[in-house]
Amino acid sequence: MDFGDAGESYMEHWVNEYWDFGESRWVLADVDGYYEYDPLEGVCEYLFMDFHALMNNEIFYSYQPQYLRGGIRNLSEEEFCEIDGLAELLAEPDENRERIERLWQDNEKFSILTNNTQNMYHDTFQ
Repeated sequence: MDFGDAGESYMEHWVNEYWDFGESRWVLADVDGYYEYDPLEGVCEYLFMDFHALMNNEIFYSYQPQYLRGGIRNLSEEEFCEIDGLAELLAEPDENRERIERLWQDNEKFSILTNNTQNMYHDTFQ
């Protein structure tokens, strides 16, 4: 990310990947976060939190896209690919700024949110 002049201070944000042996694939992991439940769910929560923050829409980690309320393990392969695509874009946000903004504008399901952890599924907003 571009943080402006070198004289400005900022906090670094570390992101790693781990190998999921069950799915035989690499998974993006936000090591700054904590995971109360399933590590994959936690990664997804922080991915969307970072996406919304980059678009100047700060959200708490429990507010997640409504389509995920059934759990990440119930997503289709196509939906996993969409999330992986978002993670790849966010890995290089300066280089991918236009594509990220286009995704923000065109993919409504990433922006209609609900509170996952408090079972307040009627509480949706955009």
